[in-house]
Amino acid sequence: VLKPSGININIANNGREAVDMVLKSKEEFDLVLMDINMPVMDGYAATQMIRSKKAFDTLPIVAFTALALDSEKQKIFLSGMNAFLTKPLKIGELYTVFKLFVTNISEGKKVQRSIIVEQTDALDIQAGIRYSDNNQAFYVEILKEFMDAYGQSSELFTKLVREHRYEQVKMLCLDMKGLTGAIGATDMHKLINEIHQQIVYNKQELLPNYIGTYQKESQKLNNSIKHYTALVNTPSA
Repeated sequence: VLKPSGININIANNGREAVDMVLKSKEEFDLVLMDINMPVMDGYAATQMIRSKKAFDTLPIVAFTALALDSEKQKIFLSGMNAFLTKPLKIGELYTVFKLFVTNISEGKKVQRSIIVEQTDALDIQAGIRYSDNNQAFYVEILKEFMDAYGQSSELFTKLVREHRYEQVKMLCLDMKGLTGAIGATDMHKLINEIHQQIVYNKQELLPNYIGTYQKESQKLNNSIKHYTALVNTPSA
């Protein structure tokens, strides 16, 4: 999955190996993705050992966990980790972590095929690719994950509004805001922000007015994503 990024990857088989790799290696690591449940030594203990050395005070360490309960989140941060990712791993979330903590992640390799940029009704392709560090392969993966997670969001939005489940509508908006901005879905991003503002200012009675617009924009976005991903995946003649 990470090959197109040009990132050099070192794999530790257990927590003890992870500690030794960081503390004793001649390489300087930009980020550690720390599995919480490892044999020999778990991710918490491994992180604490790394943090005990002043030279690694600022090394980004990101937890990789299957649970992410509130109690576990607290333990993650108390042990010295900077952030966490949940299993199953989503490439979009992983790449966001890289964008936050690692610079120049795509300098090592150039993408083999040329970047395809085409105007669509609902996607600013150039903005999305820029967000993906000019890496089209990652951008396409993020688009696919968006479709898997939110391709049917208009049905969910309609159902939640009609059932007056406004807290869930708010959570949907919060989830969608970051992703729509990241993929360059400008119109959908603006719509989501507007809906979220209505909830923030306790104007939930206005939400039914957005159902038709949401359905229209969602369909446009889905069609644009399908068109673009099909175009990118079509072999060159």
